Amino acid sequence: MSSCKPVGLVTEFLKNPLGLETTEPRLSWRIEDTRKGACQTAYRIVAASAADKLVAEEYDLWDTGRVESDNTLDIVFLRGQDARVPRDLRGQDAHVPRNARAPRRLRPRDCVFWRVMVWDKDGRPSSWSETARFEIGPFGNGDIFANWIGAKTPRDKPDLPVSMFRKAFRLSAAPVKARLHVSALGIADFTINGRPASGDRFTPGWTDYRKRVPLVSWDVTSLLHEGENVIGAMLADGWYAGFLDYHGKRNHYGTRTAFIAQLEAEMPDGSRETVVTDSSWRCTENGPIRSADFYMGETFDARRVMHGWDSPGFTANGWRRAEVLPAPAIAFCGRICEPIRSQVLLPAMRRTEPTPGRYVFDLGQNMVGVPRLVLRGKPGGTITARYAEMLDADGTAYTANYRSAKSTDTYICGRAVGASLPGRDISTKCPPEVFEPRFTFRGFRYIELTGDFATPPDCADVAGVVLHTSMAKIGSFECSDPVANRLWSNINWSQIGNFLDVPTDCPQRDERLGWTGDAQVFVRTAAFNRDVAAFFEKWQRDL
Repeated sequence: MSSCKPVGLVTEFLKNPLGLETTEPRLSWRIEDTRKGACQTAYRIVAASAADKLVAEEYDLWDTGRVESDNTLDIVFLRGQDARVPRDLRGQDAHVPRNARAPRRLRPRDCVFWRVMVWDKDGRPSSWSETARFEIGPFGNGDIFANWIGAKTPRDKPDLPVSMFRKAFRLSAAPVKARLHVSALGIADFTINGRPASGDRFTPGWTDYRKRVPLVSWDVTSLLHEGENVIGAMLADGWYAGFLDYHGKRNHYGTRTAFIAQLEAEMPDGSRETVVTDSSWRCTENGPIRSADFYMGETFDARRVMHGWDSPGFTANGWRRAEVLPAPAIAFCGRICEPIRSQVLLPAMRRTEPTPGRYVFDLGQNMVGVPRLVLRGKPGGTITARYAEMLDADGTAYTANYRSAKSTDTYICGRAVGASLPGRDISTKCPPEVFEPRFTFRGFRYIELTGDFATPPDCADVAGVVLHTSMAKIGSFECSDPVANRLWSNINWSQIGNFLDVPTDCPQRDERLGWTGDAQVFVRTAAFNRDVAAFFEKWQRDL
């Protein structure tokens, strides 16, 4: 057997994706072989509808047999051709190797497990690769029958609270498989039984809401249980209705934010339970997030926190029925790019106090994301966080380059809802409250805190949460010149700071727009640093 090995299996440039919109996805892999002159001379792809079938060599979906080819990129599922050949030239009767199993065309919700083996330059076969998987989304006619719902208040002015929604339902048993399919006109955050439905930020991302909106699918099997369950959702303006250009304008796409959700659970007895958004969902705008905007920042009132609002047993007094809104005349599409997620936590390195009660923290690196603050304030007191990339001569935050973007977060302290941190001696009179904004972001290095502190914050209380599209790091550079090394580091930080669902021109001021010139100049460097195939595929669709 050859020492050559196929690794890094991806489908549509994504690792084990859910909710694909195509039934003919492209499969790719890499070859690990350190020998001189190494190459692939043939491959064999096998696929099955279950992992145990794949292990048992019951390839009920596809078996290409041995295909003489050195290609490892964009092999079209069920066709075996290079996807770079235009679809209209492939034909419906694409060639299938003589020794291959006749394929069955995929359908919505099909789950596919696949692996590959290759033959090396000497004609010797490799071992099988690890198993990869993908799942087709519910994109057939009538597959999504949930309603678009929202709050009654139009989002036609700033500083409106984030809407909160909940839906309680019962299951006869814990499901064996469950998928939550969601989208939003705006940005939404979803929980199940008080736990995040995913680690994604700013779902469903930035799209041309006049034409299409991504339908995002998550595996939520482990979050559901027998008995009462609750889906929670928070809906903010995001790119859809918030500030979006440097002329101080809002509502570029619309004024009525909305979201849609459809939970599909397969039960142990083979039945399916479905929960959809409709008028039975309950809604309130009395929650703690009083405003949230990408440019302006977030205001959080901890006195309004409703503990357990997205968990079973909560009594939703004062909550009203959600409003069912007309379905927008736009198409659903699959998410074809990795999500935005929290990537790195940068702790504060230094604290200064340029004026009494004004604390400035240096993270040591210009970054894009949000803060994570451990605050000990006076109950009902207000703490304000401002952000800057540079400091003024007097040591305070320099924000003139942000222009009209306030980039200011406001936290109103509650009744000390936090818990003591491990290894820290915290006064029981003022336990800490942890604040990490959910529906905003900005570029910054410095965090300036002022307000009604019971105990002044120190460096252990302040950190930066780095946010960007989850692109794998694939390239690096290092040499003997520290200046050149720092230049490359700056380039890399600039890339991740400006790759949030689209390649933007800047992440801090009142612009942050996807101008095409910046991306075209930078695309070669971007592809060296990170795996940007899916990211730029999504960008080209946007264009």
